[in-house]
Amino acid sequence: MNNLELISEIRDWIFHYIDTTQSLELAAQQLVFAVPTLIRYIDEKEAQRFSRNVDLSELEFALS
Repeated sequence: MNNLELISEIRDWIFHYIDTTQSLELAAQQLVFAVPTLIRYIDEKEAQRFSRNVDLSELEFALS
């Protein structure tokens, strides 16, 4: 499964892209020190975090 297939299967999610070089304060508030970083929130609370070398099969398993 490639990146687009994985994202297309998650239709009810909202994705935000933040350029950490342009939003240093936001990156610091969210404790994002490596890119890419994916943060999953459930009910406005952080539920999962994937950072740096993200294995898509691991990500797919965790989100299923």
